[in-house]
Amino acid sequence: VVAAFGTIISTLLAVFAERIHRVLMRRMSGHAVIIGVGQAGSQLATSLIDGGWKVAIVDTDEHAIRASGLVGHGARELLDDGRELATLHAVGACSADVVIVVTGSDTRNLTIGKAIRRAVVSRNSCGQPLQVFMHISDSRLASIGDLSREDA
Repeated sequence: VVAAFGTIISTLLAVFAERIHRVLMRRMSGHAVIIGVGQAGSQLATSLIDGGWKVAIVDTDEHAIRASGLVGHGARELLDDGRELATLHAVGACSADVVIVVTGSDTRNLTIGKAIRRAVVSRNSCGQPLQVFMHISDSRLASIGDLSREDA
């Protein structure tokens, strides 16, 4: 009976592991979200984790997430598209202290920045403002990436 109960529990945990993981991520607060886990994103995440930060990482490439080794160092991962509002909510972007966008594509980074702006509309205006950093290589696009502007 005990063995059967243990098997049932193990099966339920396996079936609901992704859902449990998403709930735990959504409830994070005061953390850093890094979207894009290439070389720059991995190095930033490692530095933040070493500095005591809770870190959530997002990438569309499962290989990049696994190769980064960040999950083994305490990062929570989400294999999803950072341009999607559901993804930003799933990683707790609204309750994060900082979001860093380093996908390797200026246009994708800008699109994610705009999505972040839409996602955090409901953020408490009396609280600490969300810091968003986006890597933009093309200086002509830099002014578009200024999310503090009303027309951005």
